[in-house]
Amino acid sequence: ATALVREGGVHAGGLGSTATLTASRSILDAADAGTVTLNVSATNLVLVGATGVGTDPTLDPDDEFVVGIGQIDTAVTNLAGFGGTGGFALANTGALTIATVGTVIGVSAVTGDIDVRTSSPLTVNAAVTSANDITLEAGAVPDLDDCLDALTINAVVDGHNVNLAAADDVTVNDTVNALENLRIVAGDGVTINDFVFAGELATITTGAAGFGANAYADDAACPNSLVFGPGGGIFADDIVINVAADITLGILKAVNTVTVTATGVGSDIFFGDVGLGVQGLVIAGTSVTLSAADNIFFQNSVTTPLNPGDPQAFIVAGTLLTMTADANVDAVGAIAAPEADALTTADIFAPVVVASAATGIAYRGQVDSLVSATTTVGVGTA
Repeated sequence: ATALVREGGVHAGGLGSTATLTASRSILDAADAGTVTLNVSATNLVLVGATGVGTDPTLDPDDEFVVGIGQIDTAVTNLAGFGGTGGFALANTGALTIATVGTVIGVSAVTGDIDVRTSSPLTVNAAVTSANDITLEAGAVPDLDDCLDALTINAVVDGHNVNLAAADDVTVNDTVNALENLRIVAGDGVTINDFVFAGELATITTGAAGFGANAYADDAACPNSLVFGPGGGIFADDIVINVAADITLGILKAVNTVTVTATGVGSDIFFGDVGLGVQGLVIAGTSVTLSAADNIFFQNSVTTPLNPGDPQAFIVAGTLLTMTADANVDAVGAIAAPEADALTTADIFAPVVVASAATGIAYRGQVDSLVSATTTVGVGTA
């Protein structure tokens, strides 16, 4: 049967309490459409519905998550669930961890979207999987500028389209796989410490609005850069990164194009970071476009490279590499290795390389332009 959770709902009292709801069909919010009422409060929550949890196609015919339409509203600490053939939709108040509760591991569905949002930090410590779309979002509305509304991925996330968002930071510490598109949106910073995959387009945007009506902004007190840690990389048909701060690149590999833009005032693009054990590798079947408000550096440290003699920046573009420093046209911006480290080099392979900078261009490595169409604008050597 279908379980209807009414206003007043289920409240399991006491620290460490567990509420378990199981239905042979669906588990739905019985409140009127368009209202948000607390359905369940507990420390641990398990929701299992064979044909869906918090999803009702009669209220939600476009299969799009709308707050107050069908989803289960909770105030819990740990969550596990299974949405069967209908998907899983839940909105939580307070910090939430997707975990293993009893014998139920993480949140999953055979088919149907998974949509889990919380008004505070969201931590994924157990797998989230579905053949359909997955949305995970952490963020108070309005954003409290406390740097705490973070989404942390510590377990596999695997879906058709995958959307990850946070009012403050998004950190990826385990594999994320999107059969089609991957979208990462953060009000502040993003850290990629593992491989993420997209069958079509992968995008990362910071200082940007979240999903739906959630309006996020860059908090001045919070770290707001994009950083790739050891083992961090993006693999997709196309990759688009637009960050309102510094970018430290790891591995970017695209079948078609890679576009990386550091838009914030004074923002730089760095290839790798010796201190983090990261080497910058960018490979695209057609074009690579790099644009920084200030500088493009081929290392993020003046210490000895990871492997002396190896390039710290390695760029391959099938048709065209375009690099623009001083994109904000304030006469500050170079394309260079740190002057204090003569061992730092950039190896570049592309039929056409177009590079422009206000104050200098110095690769200190191998530039292999098959048609000798390298263009440099500014002071320096290529």
